[in-house]
Amino acid sequence: MNFRFIFFTFILILTACRETNTSAKRKSYQNQIKYAKTLELLECGNAVKVHIYHPENKTVKRFFLTPEKNTQTPKNYIRISTPVKSMITLSGTHIGMLSKLDGLDVITGVLDKKYIHNSIVLDRLKKKRIRAFGNEEMLRFESIVNSKAEVLIYSGFGQDFPHSNQLEKAGIICLSNYDWKENHPLGRAEWIKLFGYLIGKETKAKSYFSTMEKEYISLKKEAKKLTRKPTVLSGNVLGDFWYAPAGESYFAELFRDAQANYRYGETKGTGSVEMSLERVLAENRKADYWLNAGFSTLELVRKSNKKASYIEAFCQGKTFCYSPNMNLFWEMSAIEPHHVLSDLLRILHPEFKQKSGMYFYQKLK
Repeated sequence: MNFRFIFFTFILILTACRETNTSAKRKSYQNQIKYAKTLELLECGNAVKVHIYHPENKTVKRFFLTPEKNTQTPKNYIRISTPVKSMITLSGTHIGMLSKLDGLDVITGVLDKKYIHNSIVLDRLKKKRIRAFGNEEMLRFESIVNSKAEVLIYSGFGQDFPHSNQLEKAGIICLSNYDWKENHPLGRAEWIKLFGYLIGKETKAKSYFSTMEKEYISLKKEAKKLTRKPTVLSGNVLGDFWYAPAGESYFAELFRDAQANYRYGETKGTGSVEMSLERVLAENRKADYWLNAGFSTLELVRKSNKKASYIEAFCQGKTFCYSPNMNLFWEMSAIEPHHVLSDLLRILHPEFKQKSGMYFYQKLK
C-alpha cells in the first residue's frame, strides 16, 4: 500500500515537472518588438526566431538565427548561422541601419549607387569592394551566387524574391524587409534590431533604439504642450490627381506628433488619398505650411504644378521638403525618426526650443 502510494506520488510529481518545464519552454522566447507590425523577434538565449509578416496577405516567413552549430532548427524555420559576415542590401534604409551598428563591413552588394548617400559605401563601390547590382527586379541569379553573400535583404515590393528557393540551396538566404510599410515611425526604426541579431550586434541595436525611442517620446510630449496647431498641406499633383498621405500613414502619424492640423488626418488608409486639384486648392489654399511637395526647388514645384501659386504657403516661402537631399532622407529617416519629428517641430513651431538645426528638411528656394 505504501509502495503504491509512493509510486503514484512520484508519477504525479514527474508529470507536474514535465508540465512546468514545457510551460517554461513556451514562455522562454521573449518578443523584442514593441511597435513594428510586420516583424517579430522572439529571443531565447543565443537563439532568435524571426517572423516576417507580409503586409498585404499576412503570410509569414520564419527564420531561426543562432551561432550554436548543435542547436536544432525548429520545424518550418529557415536557419541562418550568425553572425552573418556578408550581405547584399537592396535598400538605402538597410545601409542606414547597418551604419548605426558600425556594420557596413558586411555589405558586399547594393543597388545602383545613384540612390546611395553613405560616403563609406560609395568609396567601397568605387574601389570595387562592393558591387552594384542595379534594379532589384533585374538581378541576375549568377551574379548573386558569385557574390558569395550569406544573406540578401530586399524590400519586398512584390512577392518572394526571384529564385529565392534556388538561392537558398546555393547558401544565400533571402529576407524580405517591410520597414517601409510600418506606419508608426518607431515601428520603422525597430527593424534595426533584426540587423543587430543578424550581424551579432543585437546589444548595440537595442541600446541605440532605446535611446532614440526616448528622444522621440520626449519630443512628442513636449510638443503636446504647444497650444497652436498650424494647418499643413502635404503631397502634390501626379498626373490628374493630388496625392496626400492618408490618415493612418507614416507621415500622418508624424504630423499628429508634431501637433499639426492636417486636414486629411482622419481619412482611412495607410497609403495615399487621391483627390482632385480643385478640391485640394479649395480646402488648403490658406494652409500655413506646404510639406513634402516632392521637389528640391520652388521652380520645379511650379513646373510640376501650374497652380502652385494659388497656395499661400508657396507664395510666402513656407514650403519645405527633404528632396534637396533625397538620398540622405531615404537612407537615414527610417532609423532616425526623432530627427524627422525634430525637423517638423522646428518648421511648424518656430517658438519650440531646439538644440540643433534641421537634419533632413529644407525650405525650398
